[in-house]
Amino acid sequence: MGFKTPLQKVEHPCRFLAIFTDLFRFARHQSFMYLVYDVLQLRRSSLGNSLLVKRRDWESAERDIASLTVDQLQEAAKAVSEGRMV
Repeated sequence: MGFKTPLQKVEHPCRFLAIFTDLFRFARHQSFMYLVYDVLQLRRSSLGNSLLVKRRDWESAERDIASLTVDQLQEAAKAVSEGRMV
């Protein structure tokens, strides 16, 4: 899912068993799957969104972003989901 597992870097069987044992121990915990889901969602959302601003325009962009309201953001999200321009 876009990240490297520690199992890909194991060179010795003893290290593999140690890593596998630790992973299995955590995987049995009742909240482990929820934690994994949250991490994957966070990675997916943070990797999919970015904003590029030139250094000379940073102060202006920062003011514009800080001035946005919740209503404006919700309206923009609605427009994007409907395929309209923002």
